[in-house]
Amino acid sequence: MIRMMNDLPANIVGWTMSGKVTAEDYETILIPALESRLGKGKIRCLIATSDDLEGVEARAMWDDTKFGLGHFFDFERIAFVTGDHALARIAHMFGVLIPAKVKLFQPEAIDEARRWVAA
Repeated sequence: MIRMMNDLPANIVGWTMSGKVTAEDYETILIPALESRLGKGKIRCLIATSDDLEGVEARAMWDDTKFGLGHFFDFERIAFVTGDHALARIAHMFGVLIPAKVKLFQPEAIDEARRWVAA
């Protein structure tokens, strides 16, 4: 499940992932939110995973990849908040491959992540 964060500055798109993340979550929630930011300056993201994240459907990962490749240079900063070491490693590898600044945060540092992505 993807749940959008509503308490962020207008230039930041933030969401929490929990349970099973589906392609429908991407197609109906996340991609429209990101598309609404296109053309308004580079996108900044705050992504947080909850402890009960079960996984992401393969089709959802494909949707994410297609969107990311299609908008490769449209992202400026991505703060990734997770306590899952495997996800942190994946996010770190992803961060090395893209032009946006990517920084990892532990769940207890979510306020620091908000400040960093907004700076």
